[in-house]
Amino acid sequence: MTSLAPYGSQKKALEAEGINARTVASFLAAKDRRIGEKSVVFIDEVGVIPARQMQQVMEVIEAHGAKAVFLGDTAQTKAVEAGRPFDQLIAAGMQTTYVSKIQRQKDEALLQAVQYSAEGKTKESLATIEKDIHEIKNNSERYSRIVKDYTSLPSKERDQTLIVTGTNESRHAINGQVREELGLAGKGEKLVTLNRLDTTQAERRWSQFYSVGSIIQQEVDDSRTGLRKGEAYEVVNNGDGKNQLRVKHIHTGEEVTFSPARARQLSVYEKREVELSAGDRVRITRNEHEQNMANGDSFRVTSLGKGRIELEEVGNIRKRVVHASTQPLFVSHAYATTIHSSQGLTSERVLVNIETQSRTTTKEVYYVGISRARHKASIYTNDRQKLPEAIARPTYKTAAMELKKDERGKEKGKKDVERKLVSR
Repeated sequence: MTSLAPYGSQKKALEAEGINARTVASFLAAKDRRIGEKSVVFIDEVGVIPARQMQQVMEVIEAHGAKAVFLGDTAQTKAVEAGRPFDQLIAAGMQTTYVSKIQRQKDEALLQAVQYSAEGKTKESLATIEKDIHEIKNNSERYSRIVKDYTSLPSKERDQTLIVTGTNESRHAINGQVREELGLAGKGEKLVTLNRLDTTQAERRWSQFYSVGSIIQQEVDDSRTGLRKGEAYEVVNNGDGKNQLRVKHIHTGEEVTFSPARARQLSVYEKREVELSAGDRVRITRNEHEQNMANGDSFRVTSLGKGRIELEEVGNIRKRVVHASTQPLFVSHAYATTIHSSQGLTSERVLVNIETQSRTTTKEVYYVGISRARHKASIYTNDRQKLPEAIARPTYKTAAMELKKDERGKEKGKKDVERKLVSR
C-alpha cells in the first residue's frame, strides 16, 4: 500500500495517524515508486490536485498495473491550477463510495453546522452556531476583536487555535495586530521572506505574468533555461512585449535570459520584508526535505541573530536552524492563514473572518473554515444579514472539456436555428 497527499502538511497529518505517506510531487519525481501489480495507491485530499498532475499520477499507476483509491471532499475548495479532475471522474461514473459520518467534530452543535454546510443548507448551518456569530462592520475593528479573542487565550490553547480568513491582505493585517498584542512588534529583526504566489502552469509559461522583483526557483536542473535546481533568481525584466525573462541569481548576481515557455517546474514567490522576534509563531511555506520541514508546518522562533534563526516545532521538541543570510527564507507569520492554506488542517478552535462583499467568500470557503475545528468555530463578519447569501455562493471552476462541450452545444443550437430559418 502506498499513501499520497498533495501537500507536505497533509502528508505529516497522515504520518501523525501512523500512516507512512509521501507527497504527490515526490512520488512523481522518484525513480523507484515502489509500486507493482498488487499495489493499492491511496491519495488523500484529491480534490485539490489539478488536472495536469492527476493525469501524471493516473498514468504512472496504470503503467505499473496498480490500483488507485481517491479520498476527497467535493464540498471543499478546488485546485489553484487548471481543472477539477476529481469532480469529473465522479461525474464520468467512477465507482464511488460516500462516507456520511463526520469524524472530526466533537461538539454536537458544530457537527450539525458542518453537516448542514456540506449539504448546502447554509441558513440552517448558521442558525446552529448563531451564538458564535459576531457582527463588526469595520474591518479594522473586526480584526481587533479577533485578535483580542485569540490573544486572551492561554499559550497552549492558542497553539490549538486557528485564525482563517479569505484574503492575504486580511491575513497580513491580523498577523500584524496579533504581534502587537503579544508584545513582539519592534523587538526582532527585519528579514526578507519568500511567499509562494498562486499561479497556474499556463501563466508560468508567459513572461507577462511575472512581476519585476518576484523570485523564481527551479525545481529541477534545466539545460534549456540554464537555471539550476534549488537556486533562487530575481526577475529583473519580464520581456517588454517579448516572451523572455531576464533573471539574476539572488546571491551571485549571475544573470540568465530565457523563455518561460521552455522552462520546467518553476515556482514563483513574492519578496516580503517581515520582522521576526523570539517567540513568534511562523509557518513554513515550502517543503525543505533536508530539514524535514513541510509546507504548512508551524514553528516558534526561539532565537535569532547574525542571519541564524532557531526554530522549535509547535507541539514537538524538535528544533531546526535556518541560515537566512545564505538561503531563501520560506516562512510567514502563522497566527492567521487563508482558507485555502488551512485545508487539511485540524484545530481545537477556529476563528473565521468572513467579509460578505469579498469575491473569495463562497459556500466552499465557509465549509472549509468551520470544519477545521473539533470543538468550536466562531464567525466574525461585517454583515450578519447578508452572510447567508454570501456563503451560499458557489465557486465556479470550469474544466476545458466542459467549455469545449458547451461550445459544441452552442454551435449545434446555432445550426438548428439556421436550418429552421432556411426551411421557412
